[in-house]
Amino acid sequence: VGTDQAVTYVAGTNRTVEVPTTDNGIPVGIVTYQYGDKDGQTVAVQLDKVADLVAAEVISAGDDIIVGAGGKAKKASGLTAGTKAHVIGEAQNNAAIGEKVQILIVKKTYTV
Repeated sequence: VGTDQAVTYVAGTNRTVEVPTTDNGIPVGIVTYQYGDKDGQTVAVQLDKVADLVAAEVISAGDDIIVGAGGKAKKASGLTAGTKAHVIGEAQNNAAIGEKVQILIVKKTYTV
C-alpha cells in the first residue's frame, strides 16, 4: 500500500484494507498517509472530500471513477454494458496515464 492509491477491504474484515489486484472492487477510500514503507503497516484512508489518485488511463474532468487494479483511477464508462460500477468519485481534472487526478470522493453504485 502506498499514498495516492485507492484501497478496498480485505475479504471478511472491516478494518483491514488492501490495494486491489482487479478492477471495480468496492472502494473504501484513498490512502493519504502510510506509517512505514511496507505491507502490514498503519495507513490513513480518506473517505470523503478530494484526494489524489494515479490515473491508469486517460481521465477527463467529470468522469465517474472506479478503483482499478493497483489502486489506480479508471473510468466507469469503460466497463462492459450491464456491469455494476462501484464508483469512488468524480474526476476534478484531466489526467494522462500515470498522472495524478483529483477525485471528489462520493461513492455510488449503478449499472453501466
